[in-house]
Amino acid sequence: MAKRGGSSAYTVEPIRAAKKILAIKNLLKDNPRDLLLFILGINTWLPVSHLLTLKVRDVIKAQPRDGIRIGKSD
Repeated sequence: MAKRGGSSAYTVEPIRAAKKILAIKNLLKDNPRDLLLFILGINTWLPVSHLLTLKVRDVIKAQPRDGIRIGKSD
């Protein structure tokens, strides 16, 4: 993570190394919620702020390759 210019914003690089991803999964193995959020994040590239809006009812019946709608419903 590197600080950008004089602002308080940071640039963040994605985790690309398979070894690092496996190490993080191993660290999170005893915390199913955080493990799920991590796996969703790396597989969907959604920011954590979007993932945290999900509710159990949004994903409880989801199957592999199902879409998940995040945001305001009409």
